[in-house]
Amino acid sequence: MEEQKPRIHDSHGEGEPNSENPSENFFLIVTAIIRDTEGKILLQKRVDPDIPTADGKWELPGGKINPSETPEDAIIRECREETGYTVSITKKIRASQNLTWEKKDGGKLLTHVICFEAHLVEKGQRLLERRRPDKKVSDIRWFTEDEINSLDLLAGDREFLAAAKG
Repeated sequence: MEEQKPRIHDSHGEGEPNSENPSENFFLIVTAIIRDTEGKILLQKRVDPDIPTADGKWELPGGKINPSETPEDAIIRECREETGYTVSITKKIRASQNLTWEKKDGGKLLTHVICFEAHLVEKGQRLLERRRPDKKVSDIRWFTEDEINSLDLLAGDREFLAAAKG
């Protein structure tokens, strides 16, 4: 018998305004550390003008968990949508984060972020080569850990990378 994976349900107002503060929205987020055969890590450059502290930053691929979707299913879908690559999860990082993002309009996004390690199953045609209408990513590149040290990374990603090292 196949083990049932927990699913994220549409309860607790996910994506909906906080009843105590309507200018706050809550989202469950997944992200992945994806390494190639040389040990390089895949990052994408975020386009998010509504959140100035995130716009233009390099980040680990990922995104929101949809209702009734497992975190594992969400990261596989997000990686395919944003990078064009198919990945397989190798493990969950034993760290998660609660982050608050301030929007340009004064609203806030409250997030709980879960990180996985993954490897490539299939190299598809990259997002930028396919010219998708999705405008959330302006660039996708592979970096060594030394190169990542000099990049302007999204808040929290360095902590996930450190946790993956052990």
